Amino acid sequence: MKFSSQWLKVSIILGVLVLIVPALSAQEDNNSLPDLGKTGVVIPWSDFKTILNDLRVQPLPTPTPPPPVDYAFSQCRILARADDSQEQLELTMSFSLQILRDDRWVEVRVAPADLALESVEMDGAPARLYRKNGYSCLAIQGQARHSFVLKALVPVSQSQGRRWADLLYPPAPAALLDLTIPGEGLMITAEPGVSRGPEETTGNTRFRAALKGDGRTRISWFKTVAQDEKETTLFAETQTLLSVGEGSYHGRTHVAYTIHGKGMRSVELELPAGLSILDLSGQGVEGWNLGEARDGRVPLKITLDFQARNAWHFDLEFEGLLDGSTTAFEMPDIVVEGVRRERGFLALEAATNVELTPGEHLENTTLIDPSEMPQTLASRAGAEVLFVFKYLHHPVTAEISVTKHQDLVVKRSIVEEARLLSFVSSQGRRLSSATYTVRNNRKQFLAAALPAGATLWGAFREGRPVKASQREDGAILIPLKKTVLGRDARPTPFDVELVWSEDGRRPGGLGRFQFTAPSVDLDVLAMDWEIYLPTEQQYFAFGGDLEPEEQTVVVLHDEIDALSQSKAGHPGKTKMMESERREYDEDLNQQEMSSQVSAPNVAQIWDAPLGQVGRKGMLPVRVEVPRQGRRLGFSRRLVGPGETSAIRFMSAPQGWRLPHLSRWLTFLLAFATALGLGLCLMLKSPLQWSILAGILLILTWLLSAGHRPAFLVALLPAVLGLTLVHWFRSREKEAGEGF
Repeated sequence: MKFSSQWLKVSIILGVLVLIVPALSAQEDNNSLPDLGKTGVVIPWSDFKTILNDLRVQPLPTPTPPPPVDYAFSQCRILARADDSQEQLELTMSFSLQILRDDRWVEVRVAPADLALESVEMDGAPARLYRKNGYSCLAIQGQARHSFVLKALVPVSQSQGRRWADLLYPPAPAALLDLTIPGEGLMITAEPGVSRGPEETTGNTRFRAALKGDGRTRISWFKTVAQDEKETTLFAETQTLLSVGEGSYHGRTHVAYTIHGKGMRSVELELPAGLSILDLSGQGVEGWNLGEARDGRVPLKITLDFQARNAWHFDLEFEGLLDGSTTAFEMPDIVVEGVRRERGFLALEAATNVELTPGEHLENTTLIDPSEMPQTLASRAGAEVLFVFKYLHHPVTAEISVTKHQDLVVKRSIVEEARLLSFVSSQGRRLSSATYTVRNNRKQFLAAALPAGATLWGAFREGRPVKASQREDGAILIPLKKTVLGRDARPTPFDVELVWSEDGRRPGGLGRFQFTAPSVDLDVLAMDWEIYLPTEQQYFAFGGDLEPEEQTVVVLHDEIDALSQSKAGHPGKTKMMESERREYDEDLNQQEMSSQVSAPNVAQIWDAPLGQVGRKGMLPVRVEVPRQGRRLGFSRRLVGPGETSAIRFMSAPQGWRLPHLSRWLTFLLAFATALGLGLCLMLKSPLQWSILAGILLILTWLLSAGHRPAFLVALLPAVLGLTLVHWFRSREKEAGEGF
């Protein structure tokens, strides 16, 4: 029995080994861990700790960043040769390409699609291209370096002895052109590009250049005339822009030469004697000098440091003086010497508020429409040109009359909008701010006069605090921003803000309020004023310089409104509701002020006496005026410099109304008071009786409310009664004198 149990154990172990060993060998072949299902593993802590430390020490692999571009070109070498008839160019372009991406296909722009390709080879084998977005493209996969050889034909155009070809080539960052053209004595240029100059070989002209651009270059050439075959012939075009201002004129002249023949090393001009040369510039100008004046003309000689051929130009800048407020001067006649033919244009414009009038006498010149002047002159002159003269011969005489008009005083700066905001606490303290949107043209300060008794809390420009100063007359000076012109050539607007506080009347009962805005030394186009007052009062009888708007109530939370609605149906709780509303408003005012001022001890600042807050020379803290309570809006347009704007209105407890008189009572009181006032004045009673009667009459008018017609009707019998009294007194006086 014992032997059987041992044999059973051995059999089980052998069976497990038979199942596990093939699985382990298969996992080892796959270089992965065996799949043992939910089998548990028990190892000592020291071994598990070693495994964890090894895992923590091993650095994480850093991913390789992708390349910034998909591919890169090498230098492109362009071997070009013109055929014997110089009607086309045969191009052979060779370059290499490095593919940098290996995770996807890369699309390569091989050459512009307009290039007439004969063949394309990549790594010595023909390549298949396709067209996309104006290019002949090739799709390549995998990192590798490839060599390309392109062959193409380019047509040659010609006109008036000059030939040119538009060369297209692969968009390589560097391209070297090696061009051979049959024939000798050729002048070859490449634009854009930098050339080494043509080299003459046996029967051919070789031209090499480094091309720059986006794969497009124009090659042009023409046959030059030998020096011993023909003398130099010059043609010139003169373009002058003359700006006339107050007492002077400023000119810029562009002279372009067309050179036929062996070229030139110097040019000569003749200028009026009254001109002062400010600048002279041109390619290769070695120097210039003025000769002695003769007959009101001065010679000018310009020396070059090279032999100018084909074309050359220079620019001359000068100025001259005018005398008197109304004067006439002759248009400066600039003569180009030694040319076979010259064509000239002169554009005239006014630099300031002067009136220019051409004279009737014109010699060798004529007026043309500004739209007919050359494009190069029009691009420099702009749209301010008044007159354009054209001439072909010298001397050119044109008299210009200049009339200087008197300048007018205009506004340098202006306030587009003034936004005022005031808050009145339940204790009568007022906190106000005024934000001015200013367009400034070289004004240094904005001068503002605060209301009487007000204390400045801070000044801000574009939301940032600035140091304000005070003038001798008490005005506050706020530094303005320097002039910045916008796209519309107008000064860019910016905001300037003032914050101040003042003591006022404590709200409650029947009373009168008055608010005065700061006066500034600029015109204000629009003024808007928001005043926030306690909601327990009603406000009426508005007056002053601003027009009132509709009243609104602004609260921060809805709890009080809900409380009012819930207690509206309980008369016994009315006093409790009003006291809670008053306590809520007082707490809310204090919290609002403490939350808006970014400074310590806010309650002490708000309750401190005016004039003891702040220090000189310090930047102010940002203060926001609370927007809570009954809102009163006012507006006004066009406020003059230094003009004061004020608002006046009455206040009374909420729900309080003046009593209304009946129609008959209004009639009787109006008749009695009007009759009494007339008798007091007629009988020369003491002044206090007349004042009392007038007050009673005004009070009757106010209490009449909807019965104003009865009040007016009562005045008629009163006037009639006073007339009868006056008539009887006159009769008695005449009878007494007769007796």
